[in-house]
Amino acid sequence: MKESNRRQWLGSGLVRAVGLAVFTGALPFKASAQNFPWRPIRILVGNGAGGTTDLMARLYGVKLSQLLGTPVIVDDKPGGFQLPAVRDLLRAPPDGHTLFLGNASSLSLAPGVREDIGYAPMADFTFVAEVGSSSGVFCINNGLPVRSMQELVEHSIANPGKINYGSAGVGASNHLKIEYLKARTGLRATHIPYKSDTEILRETMAGNTHMCLITLRAARPIVLAGKLRALAVTAPRSLRPLPGVPGTSEIGIKELESLEPYTYFGFVGPAGMQASVVTKLNEAMNKVSEMPDVRASMREFFFVEPSTGTPNTFQDLNQRELAKAVELGRHITPRK
Repeated sequence: MKESNRRQWLGSGLVRAVGLAVFTGALPFKASAQNFPWRPIRILVGNGAGGTTDLMARLYGVKLSQLLGTPVIVDDKPGGFQLPAVRDLLRAPPDGHTLFLGNASSLSLAPGVREDIGYAPMADFTFVAEVGSSSGVFCINNGLPVRSMQELVEHSIANPGKINYGSAGVGASNHLKIEYLKARTGLRATHIPYKSDTEILRETMAGNTHMCLITLRAARPIVLAGKLRALAVTAPRSLRPLPGVPGTSEIGIKELESLEPYTYFGFVGPAGMQASVVTKLNEAMNKVSEMPDVRASMREFFFVEPSTGTPNTFQDLNQRELAKAVELGRHITPRK
């Protein structure tokens, strides 16, 4: 995607997935709040089963099914840059029955950084509802002889080619944001892509990878058990779930301050959805986000701060993050 095109669109729980054996092409695209939904809703997820996005989709799926009176099916389609899920969404009719629970990787980071990603979020998505945001944690294998982010950068420079890091896949938040740090701080580390946070943690604990940037949910039990060392969180200051781990404003590396929110989560549909359907879905999702049991699960299990708002506030958030990602893209060239 050319820079001029990017500027144009910048301005402009927990059920198991089952097969969805219904046809879509013969159904009318026109929908309204009065007759929506008239068939099962499918939630696409671009990450692997068992990760934060997948489990969150299943939690919301259960609640949305109850509120909307229709089955809600979670369909995991993991792949680089979450493209299998995004492409499936873009092929779907814009009738509200196919949604994508995206996160920062697919909603802003990848399309902001990559010129060849093949879609423009502000033009190709209908923004429905933001549901939460989360901080990340920089972790290292206990055998790495560093105790701070500054020491990590210095150690990697002094040992070129000897430090690597794991990510949840090409285009994931932890991939792109560490590549940004490499470009801005001189950090030297070879990228090793995996498929999920679970794989990253396993390989980093085993010493096959040296460092990672991981969600607070995934990092906390491992760090508290002493199996990995946490160097920093992406929040400005230390977080209650990981006391003593410094925030970005406390460690003296200014480039880290732009990494928050580490990721955010929200539902989008294909471009062209009717406003009445978007409003109905947004209202239902806000109701779910306000349920006490959902808020407790989001905070205590996912370590995600739940969000509510309008489609416009979600769209505005994404546009801001997309602008940051385009700027990030000027500093890095992600590996394919």
